[in-house]
Amino acid sequence: MKKLVLGFIFILYTTFILFIGYQLGDKEKQVEECGNIISDGDIDNHQINGVDGFIRVSGLIASYRHIDRQLKLQYFYELDATVTRQKLEEEIGKPNGQYGSGIIYDYYEIDDNLYVSIMAIGSESNPEGKINSLQLCTHEKTIETIYLK
Repeated sequence: MKKLVLGFIFILYTTFILFIGYQLGDKEKQVEECGNIISDGDIDNHQINGVDGFIRVSGLIASYRHIDRQLKLQYFYELDATVTRQKLEEEIGKPNGQYGSGIIYDYYEIDDNLYVSIMAIGSESNPEGKINSLQLCTHEKTIETIYLK
């Protein structure tokens, strides 16, 4: 009886391991089929799909769109509490990308490995998306909060 129970447990364990392996292999296959394999070299060097791709901002994977412009960090330090996402886009254009999970941050590229991330939440009482947070970031981390509502 003891051998039968051990045999049954062994079969369950083996089935579980094979199932997990199949699931992991299936996810890798799905990623390959979608053409979305992202290596660290691709993330750090913006080398996915030509111009647009992915980078790290504040330690998280972020979408990246190259926009040919020269932004000055001082501009962001001079913003006041009344600025909205809409007004910001009218003045300096669309952000270079977004990152986050749940709360989504837009960001502007200031220089290589220097970004300003923006959190603006729109709602019925805030339809234009007043900015709640401005943070100075590198690829790895947030360096400083420039403005926090």
